[in-house]
Amino acid sequence: YDPSAIEEDLGDDPIRSSNYGTENLKYILAHFDEWMPDSVDPDGTLRQTRYNALAKQYSRYLNAVMLNVGGIYITPHKASADLDAVVPVSAQVQRESLEWVIGQLKNIGWLSGMTLCGNAALALDKADVLLFNTASDLFSGWENVILSSYYAGEDGYGLEDWIGDIHRMLWKSKKPGKEERVMQKVYVAALVSAATKKTSISKVSMLAGEDQEVEFGPAGYNWQSKVNIKPINNSKELFLAELVSLRKIAASRARGCSDKALKGHWMSIVREIDAVSRNNI
Repeated sequence: YDPSAIEEDLGDDPIRSSNYGTENLKYILAHFDEWMPDSVDPDGTLRQTRYNALAKQYSRYLNAVMLNVGGIYITPHKASADLDAVVPVSAQVQRESLEWVIGQLKNIGWLSGMTLCGNAALALDKADVLLFNTASDLFSGWENVILSSYYAGEDGYGLEDWIGDIHRMLWKSKKPGKEERVMQKVYVAALVSAATKKTSISKVSMLAGEDQEVEFGPAGYNWQSKVNIKPINNSKELFLAELVSLRKIAASRARGCSDKALKGHWMSIVREIDAVSRNNI
């Protein structure tokens, strides 16, 4: 939950520090051939190894900012201390972080290493892998958004805000680029999965920790149990409404599209939403 409880989190502005780090990585990648010529790296193994490490470092920068979305600062302290134990990340920072990550993914082509490492081991381009994986993580973090806004109250960044911002950033263009298409497909798949997920009506325990997971995720200090948000979860109705809206957009664009690949993209979205609509919409 806590975006300040991760490795490499020096400083108080992960967007600014990640921008600095990303510019460094772009500079390094641009000089790979100069710094590792064939005389030093004849079979490309060294370049491949360092390219993999560079991509992994970039994923850390993306993750550091992404954790702001739905983030909650948790500060254990003595009962007498004049501190708030739980402070949600501000709505402005959450929105800026979401926009930053999506903006980075739209322009992730700089990370492509197919030409650079084409003679090395058979593997997918790290730009494609990181685009898909980061989008999957970003669009599956909606439960944290609900919990963070619950603590923040009226000033919080709620699930409706999250949906609205993603809609605005990803669905404006009638001719989305490759990266946007990937994110659109991942987003729709995430909504479909959440909207069709079966949930029981069993009661939630009133005792802290009784019905919670032992620990939350691999990152952070690993002491905070995951909170069951069932009593405050209104995601299904919001996701279904968003799917209806996205279907209208995709169907309209498919009808007026002459590009076969793009038309197929819109039609696949319509078909995926239609599959869930028979039982849920």
